[in-house]
Amino acid sequence: MIGKWHLKSEPTGFDYWNVLPGQGLYRDPILIEMGEEKIHEGYVTDIITDLAIDWVKERDPTKPFMLCYHHKAPHAQLVPSEEHDGLWEDEEIVYPENYDDDDSRRAQSVIDATNQLVPDMIKRWRAFGAKMNKEDPGDRRGKELKDWLYQQYVKDYMRVMVSVDVNVGRFMDFLKEEGIDQDTLVVYTSDNGMFIGNHGRFDKRLMDEESLRIPLVIRYPKGIKAGSVTDLFSLNIDYAPTILDFAGVEIPDDMDGRSLRPILEGKEPSDWRRNFYYHYYGHPDLQFQDVPPHYGIRTDRYKLIHYYPTEGVEASGWELLDLRVDPLESTNQYDNPQYEYVIKDLKERLDSWRTSLGVN
Repeated sequence: MIGKWHLKSEPTGFDYWNVLPGQGLYRDPILIEMGEEKIHEGYVTDIITDLAIDWVKERDPTKPFMLCYHHKAPHAQLVPSEEHDGLWEDEEIVYPENYDDDDSRRAQSVIDATNQLVPDMIKRWRAFGAKMNKEDPGDRRGKELKDWLYQQYVKDYMRVMVSVDVNVGRFMDFLKEEGIDQDTLVVYTSDNGMFIGNHGRFDKRLMDEESLRIPLVIRYPKGIKAGSVTDLFSLNIDYAPTILDFAGVEIPDDMDGRSLRPILEGKEPSDWRRNFYYHYYGHPDLQFQDVPPHYGIRTDRYKLIHYYPTEGVEASGWELLDLRVDPLESTNQYDNPQYEYVIKDLKERLDSWRTSLGVN
C-alpha cells in the first residue's frame, strides 16, 4: 500500500505500506513507512511512483503480487510541480457547457449549497488552489471574478493531473520493461467525481453527474478486449470482488459488490443492477462548502433525490432529474404532474433500498 491512505488508522493486512499522513503535501511530503515518518524531497506524484516502482522491482518474482498505488492528486490543495506550474498560463481554458447555470430551476437546497464560484468564496477558495494563494483578484467583481476563480482552479487542476498522467505512463512503461504488462490486471479509478466549474461549482458531494460519476479503466490483455466499453452500472464496492475473481480467490459472502469480470469479458448478466442508492450524510465541519445531506436513487434515466436537515444545516425537499431530456441537470421535475407515476415508482424502489440497507 503506497501513497494516499486518508484513514485515521494505520494500514492493516498489508505486507508493506508507505503512506501519506492525512491528505499529505504536494511538495517535500512526509510519508509513514511501516510506522516510521520520513520527509521525501521532491514532488509527491513523482515520489509515490518511484516508491511503487522500487517495490515491484524488489518483489519476489516467483509470487503474484497486489499493489495499491494511490496518488494524492488532484485533491486540494492544488499545488502543481515546478515543472508544470506554468502550463496554460496565458491561455483561456474552455468553460463547461453548464458553467453559467444558476440552478434557479433546481431544488432550493441545491441553490443554497455554498460550493459555488461567487465573490464571497475567495477566502474559502484559497484552500483549493495554489494560484489563488499567489495572485490577487484585484478589482474583479461579479462575472469577471467568477471567471477568474474558474481559470485559476481549472488550470491548477489540470497541472496536477498532468503529473498523474506522466507518472501513470511511466509506471505502465515500467511494467512493460519488466515483462509483466500482459499478465497484470491494472485498475485505474478514483474515489469521487468533481465539479470543475460545472453549474458554477467546485468540489463534489451533490448527486449531480460530475460529482457522482468516477473514472474506471481496467486493463488486462489476457482477458479484456482493448477499447471495449459498457454502459452498465459499476460501483466502487465491485472493485474488491473483481480483483479477487481475476486472482482466483473466493469472494466472501459478506461483500456487497459483485465481480465485474463477466462484463469485462463481454457478457451482460441478466440480473445485473439497473439502479443504485446514493447517500451523502453531510459534514458540519466543512462550513466553507456547505452541501446538505441527501440520499437518492439513480436509474439509467432518472434521479430521485431527497434533501434533509441535520445539525447546522437547513435543508428539505425533493428533486427529480430526467437525464434523457435534461442531461445537464438544470431542471427539477418533482412538481411536474407528468412524472407522477415515475416518482411513485422511484420512491418505492428508494424505500426498498433503504430497508435492505438498514438506513433510518
